[in-house]
Amino acid sequence: MPYIRRNAAAQIESLHRHPEDSAQEFLADNHPEVQTFVGRSTPNVTDLPAEAQAKLFARKSFRDRASRNSLNLFAPSGSDDVI
Repeated sequence: MPYIRRNAAAQIESLHRHPEDSAQEFLADNHPEVQTFVGRSTPNVTDLPAEAQAKLFARKSFRDRASRNSLNLFAPSGSDDVI
């Protein structure tokens, strides 16, 4: 499952367990079009192109590394340690 029938706009119109005259195309259950048709969307969808996502991830990674390796001049609040 499922064999699909598409409408004139090439969107999935119906799903079928067995091939029929109007439903000959087979897609896997986890195919994004099938998941969207049954109301399950992928959680990691973004509007940004891959290059922009990579750039943002690189910047975030840099900030995380920089904050871990930075000099901490003040003790965390609530700490009894004396510097």
